Amino acid sequence: MSSERLPPSIDLSFGRSQLLGILIAAGYSLAIAAVICSGLGRWLTVAVIAVLLAHAAWLVCTRAIMVGASAVVRFVWQAEGGCEFQTRDGRFHTARITPGMLVTPVLTIVRLRSGRWRWRTLCIVRDAVSAETFRRLRVRLRLSSPANPPALLKRLVWPWMRERWNAVFMRRTRPAK
Repeated sequence: MSSERLPPSIDLSFGRSQLLGILIAAGYSLAIAAVICSGLGRWLTVAVIAVLLAHAAWLVCTRAIMVGASAVVRFVWQAEGGCEFQTRDGRFHTARITPGMLVTPVLTIVRLRSGRWRWRTLCIVRDAVSAETFRRLRVRLRLSSPANPPALLKRLVWPWMRERWNAVFMRRTRPAK
């Protein structure tokens, strides 16, 4: 009888992340520069920049500094595959990991679904958790992720799209007989 060995559970306790604050500030700085260069009217530019600054401040407070009741302070991925996260107010939420994650050596983005309409995205940066648990999380995410959906989509849809393209547009370029 062979017994399948389950991977150990991963328990991440998040701390404050200076690197995530820098990444958020850099992203919103580029967005503000794009709005300034876009040529919108003066009042619309000011309004959009105010909204961007307010959202950036909210993101830094809830994700990087981790103040507020909705900030995620702990993430547990059990050996059986289920996961749960804890918010700053002490509530635990069960969730499941959905496709669309990003795994890099510095930043890992995990999309969670907790309930029918509730989605949560965890931005996990290497300075917010211990190095060993961050490495284990990255390895487990890479091993458990399904086949690359864009490659699968390209393999399945591209032949059909090419046929449609040729049927519609190449018909016009053929010489008339």
